[in-house]
Amino acid sequence: MSDQLFACFTFVGVWLLFVFPLYQGVLEVLEQQQIISRFTEANAKYPPVSPWYWLIPPLKVIKEKHRGIRILHDSIGSQEEYHQIFQFLNKAVAWCYIALAGMLNGFVATRELLRAFSWSVNPLSMVALNILIIALGMLYVYYRVNHHREQRMINKIATKRHHH
Repeated sequence: MSDQLFACFTFVGVWLLFVFPLYQGVLEVLEQQQIISRFTEANAKYPPVSPWYWLIPPLKVIKEKHRGIRILHDSIGSQEEYHQIFQFLNKAVAWCYIALAGMLNGFVATRELLRAFSWSVNPLSMVALNILIIALGMLYVYYRVNHHREQRMINKIATKRHHH
């Protein structure tokens, strides 16, 4: 029983180490996009990176970083400004690599959880299960950064503030 309990703890903990670094990476990318949008107004020279790249989060972050560097290269005057922005862009990449490590560890934790309960799953089902867990994690991240959620929270805070 204790092996199963620890397998459950490991499973949840490891997958959280995928979801929340991914969430932080998304926050960094969104902040990066806000900063970069100050330098360019829907310029066709810098088309936005497709949201489909979120299916492979590190690739999305890398593509956004390359786009940002192109925009900033054309917009920033001093070496110091470029250095500050470059360090900022690296944060998102670092968070996504941490999320990638969490995802890889999650595959192992999923297998260990199934073993702890003596559930046998064929390799294709194991892949499908991991894809489902990744998709659920990504949906949770999307929920956390969703504009509608943010607006609900702001309204809730504003309502409480007016009642005091």
